[in-house]
Amino acid sequence: MVKLVNGAPVKVELMSEQKRPTRPRARAVRRANPLAGVLIGFAVLTLSGPAAGDSIRCGTRIISDGDHVARLLRYCGEPDFAHTRRALRPFLSLTGATYYPGFPEEVWIEEWTYNFGPHKFMRLVTLENGVVTGVKNLGYGYTQPPD
Repeated sequence: MVKLVNGAPVKVELMSEQKRPTRPRARAVRRANPLAGVLIGFAVLTLSGPAAGDSIRCGTRIISDGDHVARLLRYCGEPDFAHTRRALRPFLSLTGATYYPGFPEEVWIEEWTYNFGPHKFMRLVTLENGVVTGVKNLGYGYTQPPD
């Protein structure tokens, strides 16, 4: 609005025409690429060490493939069930090549079952000649009957 003051035109702004202070605009939220989340999750899972199927947790310790039976007994204790058998197989190198064809090697295979109670999975630990070679989940455990 323009008014005459002492004969000169002066622009006068009304309250509604005055510029109000504005808040800074919030930046538009950028949506994450769903493929990036999947790739990050995959990287974390593959680089995070032994998987749950390859290891057994006893307290704060983890027993995995390659550990000795003494370490398993020390941290997990005696198994609830144990089965031992003998197997014959050819002598194998670390690469899987047969050393002496026709001359089998005797291997003692033990399967130990650990029951951690009804709210946790039971574990089947396979040992070959006193070394852990595999761990499998068996399903939920059970409550031990009182002795």
